[in-house]
Amino acid sequence: MKNKLLILSFLFLNIVAYAQTFEAVLKETYLKFEKTEAPQEKLSLVNRLDMIAARYSDQWSAHYYAAYAKVVTSYLLEDEKQRDGLIDQAEQALNKSKTLTKTNDEILVLEAYIANARLAVKPMSRYKKYGEIFDAKLAEATALNAANPRIYFLKGQSVFHTPRPFGGGCKNAMPFFEKAIPLFAKASNGDLSKPYWGQDRNQYYINECNE
Repeated sequence: MKNKLLILSFLFLNIVAYAQTFEAVLKETYLKFEKTEAPQEKLSLVNRLDMIAARYSDQWSAHYYAAYAKVVTSYLLEDEKQRDGLIDQAEQALNKSKTLTKTNDEILVLEAYIANARLAVKPMSRYKKYGEIFDAKLAEATALNAANPRIYFLKGQSVFHTPRPFGGGCKNAMPFFEKAIPLFAKASNGDLSKPYWGQDRNQYYINECNE
């Protein structure tokens, strides 16, 4: 099995090497990742994104999307150690991305997402520490670009999953999801150098609240 995985990794790296452009390879893998909800398929695509980041180590977006994919996938796993390990890797990948580009609202938003993923593993014991980091990062992102729809999507998602006695639930989450709608509509959804993730998930939560 190990040898098979090594062979598959080698073949994929060769495909990447001969692809027309870095952008095309990254986008193809990213779109496949977004289309599947199966944890094992997502983990497989996380590995592909890692290989792309290794092949194109000078590209900030390669590390950025490797980090993003790890955060998203962590929510789909059950084992706490596996989740935390994946989030550790996401943080490492984002730190590499930060060395290749100036800190901007998208970096801060993903840092907030990572903090929220940490919290989600053990909500009761981690709420205070990572809840404060989450809020602080989104506040920084808002100061840089209040029109970033992912700020409101993440706020809404956080509120949605917060128990009602603590101010959570659909009623309090919906204003954030609704605020994100026109901002997502204005964004380009074709250029990965300008992140546009979150729109489908934002609509998913709206549908959940409307049912």
